[in-house]
Amino acid sequence: MNADFTVTYRNGCALLQTPDDGIPPMAMSALTALVGMDVVADRRLADITGASLVTGSREALAKLRTCPDIIAAAETAVAPALAELTIEITPEFKDWLVFGIRHPFTDAMCRALTGVDLGGDMSVAHPTRTSHLLACRLMLDRMPALQARFDTLASLSPEWRAIVVSWDRLCAAADVDYPEWRQPRKKRGPGRPPSPGTSCQEMLDQILANPDAVAESDTVQEAAE
Repeated sequence: MNADFTVTYRNGCALLQTPDDGIPPMAMSALTALVGMDVVADRRLADITGASLVTGSREALAKLRTCPDIIAAAETAVAPALAELTIEITPEFKDWLVFGIRHPFTDAMCRALTGVDLGGDMSVAHPTRTSHLLACRLMLDRMPALQARFDTLASLSPEWRAIVVSWDRLCAAADVDYPEWRQPRKKRGPGRPPSPGTSCQEMLDQILANPDAVAESDTVQEAAE
């Protein structure tokens, strides 16, 4: 197609390979021509296959994940992490480890709650957007028992401490803003217009603007109780 990139078509998905991290505009046009407009990208499949980008419909991506060689590559990639586990995990959590879309902040959560190094960003990145919080909640949904260790996150950074002490309020606000967030994306309705002062994002911005004050306020409240 072009010397700057190649596209492989497999199971209804397009696997783009470029010599660097950039995605040439011509490559995006080629992907659209191959798999159509109603497509999404899957970063985890890109990591597993070594492609720069993997796109396709949700159905096609799901089918690609069932290919024996893809499953084998994914399980091999997380085998060192699984070997480090000292706690029993649910099948759903293992599925998240193998195929889940991970972020620096979910990697930090996983490392703090399970002791497992996923081999990604070793920072103590924290959520900064409502979508980040929802990604963290989806991870916890896969293994509810981790909730018992949730306070461990407070030791990671002042920002995490502030998020931990405000977690219930943040979750309640997110549920108001996006009541169908657990539904598959295509089945979700539009998020409700955030109410002034109750929007999860607004609350999160305020918390992160002065995390030490949030943590101090919570300590004073605990002492009073």
